[in-house]
Order: sequence, then C-alpha cells, then structure tokens
Amino acid sequence: MNETEISTDLKFSKRTPTFEEFRELRTNAGWQFPSDPIIRDALSKTLFGICVETQEGKTIGMGRVVGDGGLQAFVTDVIVDKEWQGRGVGSRIMLLLMEYIEENASFATFVGLFSALGRESFYEKFGFIVRPNETLGSGMMFLKDFHDRN
Repeated sequence: MNETEISTDLKFSKRTPTFEEFRELRTNAGWQFPSDPIIRDALSKTLFGICVETQEGKTIGMGRVVGDGGLQAFVTDVIVDKEWQGRGVGSRIMLLLMEYIEENASFATFVGLFSALGRESFYEKFGFIVRPNETLGSGMMFLKDFHDRN
C-alpha cells in the first residue's frame, strides 16, 4: 500500500491528541509514560498537533509541535502504531507538521527534534540536519536522574 492509498483510508486531523490517545500510542511505542497530571499539562501546551484515525475511529498515529510560539519550536511525539509503520503514515504526519512550521516560523525560529537512534535519515528528508557537523556543535540535553539510572 503506498502513501496515496493510505491517505484515502485514514483521516489526518489537525488537533491535539486526547490524553487517552496519547497514552495508548506511547505505550504501543514502548515509550515511558509520566504521571497523568504531567501529560495533561503538556498536551494543553501543544502549539499544533496531528492525529491519524482509521475509518473505524481508532487513532493510529500522532505528532505535535510545542514551543514558545516565536523563537523555539520542537517536533515531538511523532508516533505511528506498529501495525501501520512502513506505509507512509509517519511521513504524512511530518509533512503536515512541517507545513505548520513553514507557515508560522520566522527566519529566527529554531526548530528542533530528537530522533530515535538510527532514524535520523527519516527526519533529514524534511530538512533536519544531524549534529554535530562541520559548522554546528553537538546538541545536548538534560535528563533528571539520568546518572542514577545508568
């Protein structure tokens, strides 16, 4: 099945995922799930979201843009249900997220994301660059209690 066929079978909605949709997709992906209040608060701060539903109404994919609405934007929670991966759903989610970014970002907006290890080439197709490179240093992050977990 190619992306064109998929797009007619699925509904791509410009909306923030519900708490239940978010929890189910993150669980399906094997991602950690913080406490309910933290997730509800985070979802309320979504600048733009995409949810993908089957004809039966099951949400099988999502993606979000979060940020300050001007200088910083972050693509996050791009998840496609394991049964639907490899069919162009993630690419379509990213195209719609990038459409929003192109329409709303200024020349000074930094748009970032974290890629799963080995998935960098997927995001490069949408204009993201891997760091470090010859002109940009490493991206860095802070994870609370990281050193205690490792």
